[in-house]
Amino acid sequence: MADSLAVRFARNVEPCPTTGCWLWTAAVSGGYGVIRVNGRQRRAHRVAWEMAGNVLPEYPARVLDHICNTPSC
Repeated sequence: MADSLAVRFARNVEPCPTTGCWLWTAAVSGGYGVIRVNGRQRRAHRVAWEMAGNVLPEYPARVLDHICNTPSC
């Protein structure tokens, strides 16, 4: 049986003890973590946002951004 998205996601992050960032340890594209969801490659920070129960903002009106300016966070 395949692991859930949450389990696969958690396997690919490593918390940084000094910054509090969750650093992506798997594949990246353009510096951003990527994960395959339903056969499609997605940016990990956007998947995390949705997994936390949030709705993605409509582009280009609003864009998710990293406050820490670390794309792999």
